[in-house]
Amino acid sequence: MATVSSNIPKYNFERCDKTFVETTFGISRVENLPVLIDWINSKNAETVNDFEEKILEIARKKASLRINDWNEETLKLSFISTILNLAEFDGKNYSAFADEKLEANFGNLILTGKIDWFVAKGLYKPQTPYLFFHEYKRTKQSSSDPDGQLLAEMIAARFLNKQPEDTMYGIVVWGKEWYFMTLKNDEYAISKALDSTVKEELFDIFKILKSSKRVIEERLLRG
Repeated sequence: MATVSSNIPKYNFERCDKTFVETTFGISRVENLPVLIDWINSKNAETVNDFEEKILEIARKKASLRINDWNEETLKLSFISTILNLAEFDGKNYSAFADEKLEANFGNLILTGKIDWFVAKGLYKPQTPYLFFHEYKRTKQSSSDPDGQLLAEMIAARFLNKQPEDTMYGIVVWGKEWYFMTLKNDEYAISKALDSTVKEELFDIFKILKSSKRVIEERLLRG
């Protein structure tokens, strides 16, 4: 599971599972967290305009017919990227990044690997990773543990931010199912699945993404 770098074991995110992360970092899963409830409920403050509805409905109809046959890259290019781009995660001082390396040296071990997609402070190069580390997995047939992988990435990002009290947010995509995850102090929680091939649930996913930009901007204001 680990390689050794300068006598410090190095763990790639791809090989991290929940058991390893929970044991190593002393965190535990709980049924729910207030920050997760607030995040999910934030959709109630958002709307979907006519243009957004048209784009989402085109993507949803295509996915409802083909998503079970798509490989991971097709899932990203044909569906997930449409939703993320429509949500427009590009602000004055932050942007979305993809396939960037993240490495955190905790002294006794190193967590490292490339992140599929995340939002960070900075416009050209990520400076401070904030929110939404996404893992794209087509089905649950894989032997990897994307929940554990995402959790490891969130812990690494929180460590690099040097703000251990901050909440970290993430999303795991299992084919058509989207799960929202929050990490607060030594506890984390994962939402029930939202089915992206169901119109109302896809709209909820999109509205949660839109409202998430306020979280990023509030974080930036705090410095």
